[in-house]
Amino acid sequence: MKWDFGKDNWKSFGDTSWNEHAKTYTLVDEAPEHNGRVWSRRKFKRTSWVMEWALKVKGEGTGVTDNLVGSGIALWITTGREKPGGLYGSTDKFNGVGIFFDSFDNDDKKDNPIIMGAENNGSMQFHPETDHREDRFGGCRAKYRNRGTLVRVKIKYTTDEEGLGHMQMWLSMKDDHHFDVCFAKDGIKLNCGTSKSGCRIGFSASNMPKSDAKHGDMVSISDFKLWDLSEQEQVATRRALAERDLAKKRNELHPELQEFLGNYDSNTKSEIDKLIQSVVEEVSRDRMSKHNEFQDLHKRLNETLALKGPITRNDVKNLLASVKEVQNLARTASQRLQELRAGTPGMAALTQSWGSTLMSLDRKKSITREIEDLHVTARRGHANSARSLQEAAASAETYGWIFYVVCVQVVVVVGLLAYKQSPKQQVKTHCV
Repeated sequence: MKWDFGKDNWKSFGDTSWNEHAKTYTLVDEAPEHNGRVWSRRKFKRTSWVMEWALKVKGEGTGVTDNLVGSGIALWITTGREKPGGLYGSTDKFNGVGIFFDSFDNDDKKDNPIIMGAENNGSMQFHPETDHREDRFGGCRAKYRNRGTLVRVKIKYTTDEEGLGHMQMWLSMKDDHHFDVCFAKDGIKLNCGTSKSGCRIGFSASNMPKSDAKHGDMVSISDFKLWDLSEQEQVATRRALAERDLAKKRNELHPELQEFLGNYDSNTKSEIDKLIQSVVEEVSRDRMSKHNEFQDLHKRLNETLALKGPITRNDVKNLLASVKEVQNLARTASQRLQELRAGTPGMAALTQSWGSTLMSLDRKKSITREIEDLHVTARRGHANSARSLQEAAASAETYGWIFYVVCVQVVVVVGLLAYKQSPKQQVKTHCV
């Protein structure tokens, strides 16, 4: 940028030094009698503008109980580049406006450091011995020395139709983008934007002589920025014109399209509301259905437990043992039936021998009795299982009614299987 600090845009004098890495001008160090200046290389031709820059002042003295401080620092907006002098390192016969940061308490009023603004037409004599009480047009007290952060300064200048300007200055003492007003002044005359020569912008600082102070202040400046308010106003005007043209084009659209654009937001909102209402109703119905199913299941569970009673762990073990016993009896009965069927073809071959027939009949009677015994044992096991279930119904420890119903069904199925394969049916079939 053409106003950024640096050797290309600014020219330094005296004891001022430039730090390229930090982008900072050190106007003076802490050595007594040092003074320095820096001035813009180009002319400043603006009628309304905003300026911002950062300041840092550091020294050993307190500035209140002793005089171990520098003289101060000044910002200059003048018709030309001023020569060195005794007013903060520059001449007091300046033509323009100066913003002074006065660190040294000349009148011993204990009111420094103080900030002030002053005007001069090139002929006025300033009075540093009174800390410029009669020279300044406005100011504020601010402890800008020995702060942990930078102190940021913002100055705004605007002109009216008669060419008189309004100047306002703010300070950000904590460098947190919060600015407080220091002063505001009407009727300030700056010819930077109206004269052909324009103005120069400069900074200067100085320390007191060794006879007055053994130490001075180190003063540095950085982050200089400058905005032309007229350019910002032009940008804002162009934006407003573009928005007006867009509105005009929209007004020239087809009436139906205008109506659609006008009703688009309300229609969209209505459809979204309907969709949300439909989703809410669907969720409510689903929740109600699940609630009814749960109530029905809970009711059936309570009815079953009331009729059958609870089931204990031991009852379940006994029930499983009874089922296993019935399964073994059914398996034994199946084996005996297979033996009976296997002997049927041999009977036809032995019908010619009476002795063989008697032996076969004896064998069949023996098998029949054995099957009847198994059938009786199976029925007894079925009865024992039913009794176990009844005892389990009176027990205190509760298990799930679903498991109970399954066990009952298993016992019934096994009993039916044993009954269908009873010896009477098998023998009757064989005789036919």
